[in-house]
Amino acid sequence: MAASADETGVRCAFLSNHGSILDFSATSAELEQVKTWWHFVGRWNFCVMDNKRDLAIILSKCDGPLQSVVLGGERVNRRNDDQFVAFLDRAETRARSLVGITLDARAFEVAMA
Repeated sequence: MAASADETGVRCAFLSNHGSILDFSATSAELEQVKTWWHFVGRWNFCVMDNKRDLAIILSKCDGPLQSVVLGGERVNRRNDDQFVAFLDRAETRARSLVGITLDARAFEVAMA
């Protein structure tokens, strides 16, 4: 899960190992109403955050531990699609570098032909 937060809510993109994505936004009040589900999210997902402040906000909404990594850099406005997509790109690039995966589009096209 890649997430950005502010004092009024969160935006998360849930990514699976087969490429599916769920882009999810909720206010703090909405998260309070779905506490059981949000607890599950925190327990079973690894979270990539853009900064420590947003991580603190997310942690304040969880009632348990959260495995996470903070990328650093500028703060992402969760309501700005361009900023959030750029954050997802940085998260993917960082993840690929950590596991030694590179994607060469041309090699992919050849492999798929």
